[in-house]
Amino acid sequence: MKAFDLQRMALDNVPVAFLGEVALRSFYTCLRVLVLIMLTASGAVRQISLIE
Repeated sequence: MKAFDLQRMALDNVPVAFLGEVALRSFYTCLRVLVLIMLTASGAVRQISLIE
């Protein structure tokens, strides 16, 4: 086993459904964090955009 085998770390026998679930959960978490930031910062900073 190599220390930094990028092929093994990236996509070694991983089902496509698992990768889809990880992507969906990541998107959902980022969306929740963005909404939370927008709600808590709405009083202080009114110019927060989707890219911040």
